Amino acid sequence: MSLPQSLQDLDALSAGDIRRLLTREGVSCRGCIEKADFVRLAAKTLGFDGAPLDEPQEPAEDERSPSCASIRTDWSEEARREKENDAKKEKEARRSRSGDKRRRRDDSRDDSPGSRKPIDWSVDAVKITADDAAALTFGAGGRTVERIQRVSEAEVELLDKELILEVRGTPLQRRRAKKYANIIMKQRMGPNIITEDFEDGDLTVLSVPPDVVGYVQGQGGSVLRSIEEEWGTLMVFIDTDLSKAQRLAVFGSIRGRRGSELKVLSAVETKMGGYFASVKEPVLNRDKYKAGSPPVGLRLAGGESNDVMLIM
Repeated sequence: MSLPQSLQDLDALSAGDIRRLLTREGVSCRGCIEKADFVRLAAKTLGFDGAPLDEPQEPAEDERSPSCASIRTDWSEEARREKENDAKKEKEARRSRSGDKRRRRDDSRDDSPGSRKPIDWSVDAVKITADDAAALTFGAGGRTVERIQRVSEAEVELLDKELILEVRGTPLQRRRAKKYANIIMKQRMGPNIITEDFEDGDLTVLSVPPDVVGYVQGQGGSVLRSIEEEWGTLMVFIDTDLSKAQRLAVFGSIRGRRGSELKVLSAVETKMGGYFASVKEPVLNRDKYKAGSPPVGLRLAGGESNDVMLIM
């Protein structure tokens, strides 16, 4: 197809012919819909006199200023982000208001007479070594700190990165918690030496025959740990000479120490029938008139001389 020589020749062609002509000339036809659009673009391309070149042609969507589409896109993206940020801020504000209400309710409960901290309640921070921290996290589930907290009735927190043991409570609670922590940390070096200053009204010392020490301890101390869990106590052997009876220190409340003592003596009686008869009097009279001591009953099994303990 030859090139048209005038605007009339161009107008005589079909829209398809003009499109092919423009394509051959390397001109994009985007934005051309009607035949008049193709004629106008072709006349402009071929430079025909009298072509309506001064008529403004709406640029195609993709041929408009390169920044127009991107600007509209940026605006829409920015608007979307602002909307999401506003929604997020509103959600956080509602959460904050809800948290403030909960804290106010908690504070009001904390101010109730039954939950107020004692006037001598305070915090002690004890610096420890990495080995001490390892000793306090050793054991089933790393629950050693929980044991100290339960027995001492203090709030105990191990800050392992800072190597600090924080103890919160009354002077007596803090002193007991630090004492129990010190006992556990020294256990890795061997049995503990119990001195007079260990007595805070929270200690009972039992004698366990050497032949049944392993049975009373259990594998990995499992039997002692189960008794501690049941009665809320802390129990450690304090002797180094394994050829004679071992002393077992039991720390905790009167009731907890009493229950732990009877559990241990029951285990000893299982392996050494008749042992309880030899220690019955001191056991029955220990803490007899102190508040919190659980009652103990005794009966004879089948008419035999061996006494059997009943913990009630």
